[in-house]
Formats: sequence, C-alpha cells, structure tokens
Amino acid sequence: ILVIGYGGVRKSDLTGSVSSVKSKDLTAYPAANVVQALQGRAAGVLVQSNNGNPGGSFKIRIRGGTSINASSDPIFVVDGFVGANLPPPEDIESMEILKDASATAIYGSRGANGVILVTTKKGKSGKPKVEFNTSYSIQKEINRLPLLNGAQFTDYIKEINPAYSAGNANTDWQNLIFTRGNIKNTQLSFSGGTDAIHYYVSGALYDQQGIITNSAFKRFNVTSNVDFTITKGLKIGMNLLVGSSKNDGVRTQEETGGGNSTGVVAGAFKFGPDQPVLRPDGTYSLAVVGDPHDNPVAVVNELQNEVKGNLFQYNFYADVNLVKNLKFKTTFGEFTNNERTGQFTPTTLNAGRNVGGQGTLSQQLRKSYINENYLTYSNTFSNNHKVSAVGGFSYQKFKSEDFSVRSCLLYTSPSPRD
Repeated sequence: ILVIGYGGVRKSDLTGSVSSVKSKDLTAYPAANVVQALQGRAAGVLVQSNNGNPGGSFKIRIRGGTSINASSDPIFVVDGFVGANLPPPEDIESMEILKDASATAIYGSRGANGVILVTTKKGKSGKPKVEFNTSYSIQKEINRLPLLNGAQFTDYIKEINPAYSAGNANTDWQNLIFTRGNIKNTQLSFSGGTDAIHYYVSGALYDQQGIITNSAFKRFNVTSNVDFTITKGLKIGMNLLVGSSKNDGVRTQEETGGGNSTGVVAGAFKFGPDQPVLRPDGTYSLAVVGDPHDNPVAVVNELQNEVKGNLFQYNFYADVNLVKNLKFKTTFGEFTNNERTGQFTPTTLNAGRNVGGQGTLSQQLRKSYINENYLTYSNTFSNNHKVSAVGGFSYQKFKSEDFSVRSCLLYTSPSPRD
C-alpha cells in the first residue's frame, strides 16, 4: 500500500508516477535531516547541498527548476500535515514522492513542484519493543589543493612586481583551517500497544563537528505517536514533535563586501603563504597582495556566528465510520518554529576594526495552523471492481514574525568641549 495524499492505494493499482523510500534506506547512513537522507534514494529526485556547513540546507528538485522568480521546492506532508516540520530520519516509516499531475489534483498549485509524503513510525500490538541505535563516523576533506609554498609564492609575485616585500613565513593555510570531522548519531525508541492503544516514543541526538575548525551542528528531537481505538467505529490519535538545534557556523563562502567578507576556504587558497598568522605585534596578518582582507585563521577563530532553533508541532485526528463504506476524518495541527541568529565581528577582523566591533541579532518566528475535514467512500464490487471517492474541506493559516538589531561603536573626532 502506497500513501498518495488523502488515502492509500495498492501498488498494482497505481497509475501515477510515485517513488517510495522505506525506513531502512533513509537510515543507511547518518544524516542531519530527512532531505539529506533522501539523497540518491529515489529516481528522478535531485538533492544537492547548498554548502558544506554542518547542518547546512539542501536543495531538492523533483521536476527541475520550474520557476525563475518563485520557489521550485516541493511541499512536504507529514502524516497529513501540509508544510509541517520534518522529523529525524530514524522516526520515518516511509516516504512517497508524487511526481506527476496527481500531486496537483490533490494539493492544487502547491503541488506543482511535486509532493513528498512522510509517514512516521507507529506502535504495533504486542510486547513493548525497545530499540537503541548509535553510530560514529569520521569525515575528512578530499582533493586538498597543492598550492605554492612561501618561497615559490615569493618568486612568482616578484616576477610581476620586483618591488614586492615578501614575508619570511611558510604557512600552509589549508592545514590550519581543516580538521578531522566526526558525526555522532544516537536514537532510543519505545513502542508497543494493545488492541485499544498503540504508542511510539523516540528521542534522537545528532552531533556533528565539521571539517573546518570551530564549525559544529547539534540537534535533539523527541517524536511521539499515540493512537486510541475508542469503539469499533471511532479512532483518535496525536502526533507530537519537539526539537531544538544549535549551529556554530563558519563563513565558508565569500560574501558581498570585498575584504570585509572573506570566506575561510577561498581565503586559504588565495592568502599568501609567505605571511604569518600573527604579526610581531600579536595582531592577525592581513593580505598584502590585492585587497587587505583577513587571513582565514582570523576568520575561523574570531568571527562568532551562532544559530539556535526550537520547534513544537502536534497533529490531532479523529477517524469515524459513519455508515458502511463511508468514513469521516478530521484533523487539527499546529507548529511553531522559532530561530535566533547571533553574530559578532570583533575589532580583530577587518569588518569590525573601524566600527569598534559589531554585533547583530535576528529572530524568526514561523507558525502554522491546519484543519482538514473530509469524507471517503470506498467499495468493491464483484471482488474485482474498486470505487473510491474523496471530498472535503481544508483550511490552513500561516503567521510570520521577524526582527533584527545591530550594534556598533563608530569613532568620531572629539568636540572642542570634550
């Protein structure tokens, strides 16, 4: 049986283009999120990393880039909750990817880029079951560039500029910013049930230290699914997801701003190896070829960039058998996603030197409410002919709040009265 929106269908009866990915494939290797776990698991689904930062985002395309100005991302539906936050890969039973027009038939224009249906794990009748999974992985960068050493770099520059004043160092900047990364992934779950109640409770911890010094990402989630069979024709349940995350970021990529926005990786490639990390006065060295940008070790050690996030999500449902072959289901869900980003640029870096240091703080609050009510009629005639019809009403509301502040100290000339 494959989930196809408001219900399921046998694979032999399926006429649309649907790919299905099961739990064992999603947990084959440790992943920071579900999108990364989907990479290489479904035909026609492209998943690419936007950058190599621990906890970094991923781009997913099902039908390629379908728009120039609007988003080309598919929508995620978690246990019937459209646009919900995704649980950890360890708590997912299966994922179905709707690729063709059947997605728009159910979800309208929101499904134009495809729909990914996520079904979380549920408890089963029987003895309580305890599962513990843990893994430890090591990461290392590949294809480190063979760059010039200090003497070779000096000879090269003097061919262009004989007056170049070379430094006396021989610094391997790549060796100073790269380190051995690791991933620790642990999950503990409890599940079980009786004829009247099924339960599943799971806690998952993902901890990654990046291959660039001082980069890290940590995530902790608790997932809970409980289903109650009240009577033969009435079933209720609730899905709960609570999580927190922390990302210690490093500016790995170049940003707009010239010498004030040096990327660590690009800086290691282009910063002169004849320059030391620290000058004789104890300050960080600046580039003497091109713009006077920061050296990559200064950016790694001094720039502070921290992102903290918290989420709370629940989805309640009630399923009622009204008459034979006719069911009514109602759901109500809500999620709150709160993320705060803090960055501090000290006077030891170019961008903070002329303003006495600079700090920024921004916060994003995302909320969503959804209520769905629909009737499903299904019947089988002569053991061969199946008829199914769905009709209903869905309402969803989104709310966003954003704010940001910035603080810096500008130096000015004192007035005559000071």
